[in-house]
Amino acid sequence: MALENWIDKIADLWSAIETHEAGTLRSYKLATSADFPESISAPCVMTYPTEMSLTYSIGGPLFEHWIGQSDFYLFDNVSKVNLPMLVPYFARIRNVAIASITLGGTVVNFSIGSDNTGRPTIQGPVSLQYGDNDNPHHGLVVNWFVKEDISNESGVSPSA
Repeated sequence: MALENWIDKIADLWSAIETHEAGTLRSYKLATSADFPESISAPCVMTYPTEMSLTYSIGGPLFEHWIGQSDFYLFDNVSKVNLPMLVPYFARIRNVAIASITLGGTVVNFSIGSDNTGRPTIQGPVSLQYGDNDNPHHGLVVNWFVKEDISNESGVSPSA
């Protein structure tokens, strides 16, 4: 499968998270909707890849290893008064990630965490900027890892 077949499943996970406003997160999709906007309003989340590497050999499995991040824009300002409402997002994010280790059977492994990314699982609270005209937002950055088996993908065949 290609990145386009599973990247929005990560966005779908985040869209199930209940917000501090008693709604659910607006989670923008990268592939199926291509709806990344020019400007945003919190709370929302943007998910995208940052790196890809391969593991392959003749006759062996072929794996893509993707690293990416999801930027959680939770508040339209960086006031410290946001912190009590921001802190519960750590557990909410963790819980939905752990509940979908294969992204519905589309990948070998999906995980958040520093073991596979070399980065913190969740960074924050951080000040995030989006677009040229938006003010800083208070939020979190989630680093994720996806291992994808591309052994049976059409057009992918190592040879000597």
